[in-house]
Amino acid sequence: MKCYNSLFVCLTVILLFCQTFICACPDGFTGFDCSIVDAQLESNKPITAKLSISKWAYYHVQVPSRLDMLTFFLNDTDGNCDIYIMNGTYPTIETFVASDISLDDISYISISNPSQQIWYASVYGVETCSYSIGVHFGPEMAFVQLNAIAHVQDIGDVSKSGSKGLYLGTTGQNRRLEGFQLQFATLIPGLQLEYMAHLANFGDTRWTAAGSFCGTRGQRRQVEGVAFRLSGQVASHYKLKYRANLAGTGLTAYSTENGQFIGTRGQSRRLEGFEISIERIQLPYQIIEFGA
Repeated sequence: MKCYNSLFVCLTVILLFCQTFICACPDGFTGFDCSIVDAQLESNKPITAKLSISKWAYYHVQVPSRLDMLTFFLNDTDGNCDIYIMNGTYPTIETFVASDISLDDISYISISNPSQQIWYASVYGVETCSYSIGVHFGPEMAFVQLNAIAHVQDIGDVSKSGSKGLYLGTTGQNRRLEGFQLQFATLIPGLQLEYMAHLANFGDTRWTAAGSFCGTRGQRRQVEGVAFRLSGQVASHYKLKYRANLAGTGLTAYSTENGQFIGTRGQSRRLEGFEISIERIQLPYQIIEFGA
């Protein structure tokens, strides 16, 4: 904020930020008294905040050149917030390119072919709310990108990334899979992944949230079966598909049923690997055609 005409106001309201008759708010704030949030968003780096009723918070993002899709998301974790989107300046209740004022906890707004300039998001507290807000550069992939770790007999941890048909483990090496970990490469608000395993001489593990390791290390204990499930507000927009590679029998049939167990129990049959895909079958948000 610059105030050339009212030195008295600058000195009394935000004295610490004034130099040579020019007042400026510190990074991350705006408004007459520098009390309003104005934070920069970066792709796939959400910001968590809390907003009082009837208050505003502002965010901006510098769009890179030749970007074909810019997606904003807002996740209300408590209370009710609305989001407004605008290019070139802060949006308001009356002036915006796109908005979501529904009661849904998750808001997605995509801008197709945004111009290379600054885009702004304004969050309004319909009531006191806690939320996270973020942006994503680029189109949504048909299949969710996953980062994974497989712990394999006599090899140890093997890291791998992929989307459609991601395979973890080995084939034709007679090596047991002893544990694994999966997580989304980028945050997908409203979508959670969980998995479990059946372990030799142990039984079924608990359901484990994505990002956590399931299985064992250093115990020479084989995985004998697995199951995966999706949950969350936008889970119905995604389809899970997976199968296992079992010693002596090979690949199982695909499972597309959320949470279905594949593998064996009580047969001492090692699982050597598995294949998994998470396909987006429906867009969970509105797309605004901005430019060509």
